[in-house]
Amino acid sequence: MDETQRTRLSKMLALVLRHRAGDFGLRLDAEGFVPADELVAALRRQRGWASLTLADLEEVIATQQKRRYEIVDGDIRAIYGHSLDAEVSYPQVQPPALLLHGTARRFVAAIAAQGLRPMNRQYVHMTDDLALAALTGRRRDPEPTILRIRAAAAHADGLAFYQADSGVFLARAVPPQYIEPAD
Repeated sequence: MDETQRTRLSKMLALVLRHRAGDFGLRLDAEGFVPADELVAALRRQRGWASLTLADLEEVIATQQKRRYEIVDGDIRAIYGHSLDAEVSYPQVQPPALLLHGTARRFVAAIAAQGLRPMNRQYVHMTDDLALAALTGRRRDPEPTILRIRAAAAHADGLAFYQADSGVFLARAVPPQYIEPAD
């Protein structure tokens, strides 16, 4: 697969595994997993994906900049970013002292007033990696603002943090008193 095909498949995986599994005849389990062979079969029924293979899915997973998907014992899931009704759970952790959140400049005032909210997803996403925070923020703004989250203080005050993957931390929401511009 070339880069364009991998990107296209990654976006299709996001659509199916994060948001619309039922529309493709798939049912995610309680942890967001679906058998990888069922996913391949469902996608092969879609226009443009007739020759899709499990190896193609594995290639997307192996080459992704941001680790979005995983295959475990023949099942695949999106690691985070779900808007599905089924709740995906993660282990609760003690976060690093500071976490980062990349966002579009136009959202900074609302975040300062209301904090970070998951919007149409289950969790707010944060990272301890500046490059990953910037990459995430650039999805909606070529010059994103990087926010610092005083995660240890929030955790000490009772806010639960979860770890979705190495470098990706989640919370249900983060109140504004724990958020400051990194700049």
